[in-house]
Amino acid sequence: MRRFATAVAAAMLAGLAIGGPGASPAAAHDVLVGSSPEDGATVTEAPDAVTLTFNNAIQDRFAQVAVLDADETPVQDGEAQVSGPTVTQPVGELPDGDYTISYRIVSSDGHPVSGELTFTVSAGGSADEAAPPTDTPASEPPTDDEPADAESDAAEPASADDSGGGPSTLVVVLVVALAALVVAGVTFVAVGGRRGGDTEDTGS
Repeated sequence: MRRFATAVAAAMLAGLAIGGPGASPAAAHDVLVGSSPEDGATVTEAPDAVTLTFNNAIQDRFAQVAVLDADETPVQDGEAQVSGPTVTQPVGELPDGDYTISYRIVSSDGHPVSGELTFTVSAGGSADEAAPPTDTPASEPPTDDEPADAESDAAEPASADDSGGGPSTLVVVLVVALAALVVAGVTFVAVGGRRGGDTEDTGS
């Protein structure tokens, strides 16, 4: 009985030795707890750097951060800077589009930790967008019920008074008739005078 109890105690001690100290290195790996921009976020202003924050102060060597655009072209500028649990990676000018952050650091327990994040830059549209329509249309075609003024004016025939301000037809007719009367009167007087002269000559 005493031997059995001694064997059980030895087994428990062995289990503690294996499960305790043996498991602690794996549990000590540093993990990412925050970033700027956040993973999956859409920002309206392009950042000049991306930052990664871990739960512990990581080793200041071997930290590598790559920022890639949609064509997998690197856009980072310079080397990553480590300050305690924070890694800062400067980037160049970022136009609108999707970006991926890939990182690899050495945690405080000496094990490498890597991962990826994504974010999108959307500055609010480009200059090529069409201007919004105004409330008042520039021009509208005339309808059947409301013909355009220009078309109605063109359809009306021009009167005699409108053609350069000349005399009307009635005035022309009156002038011609008056001239005919004057000519007829002058002819009558001339003919009557001649007949009177002929009569006097005959009587003598």
